[in-house]
Amino acid sequence: MYRNWPKSSQAVSQQASWLTLYAMKDVVRAGTARSLNGALGWAGLAGKTGTTDNNRDSWYVGIDGREVVTVWLGRDDNKSTKLTGSSGALRVYADYIKPDSQSLWC
Repeated sequence: MYRNWPKSSQAVSQQASWLTLYAMKDVVRAGTARSLNGALGWAGLAGKTGTTDNNRDSWYVGIDGREVVTVWLGRDDNKSTKLTGSSGALRVYADYIKPDSQSLWC
């Protein structure tokens, strides 16, 4: 059996890392991802929503202390999804992260 344990090294300063995580936690606490606070306020989540021009793409990156998850929603024909980061990809992430969720990926 082959196992690969990649070597890691610090790429950014601790201060920059802390500030970025603080800002991402604020997005969940009081920003565009605040809808996660209802059932998951205890989890200390961090994240960032995003929407491209003309609502072509909806994306969310979430951090829960265990994993980093990126959700992207878009169309192959590059037309509008009519979704924002918080109305599209964030909802998919919220369903994935729910403790009682029966994900298709498990």
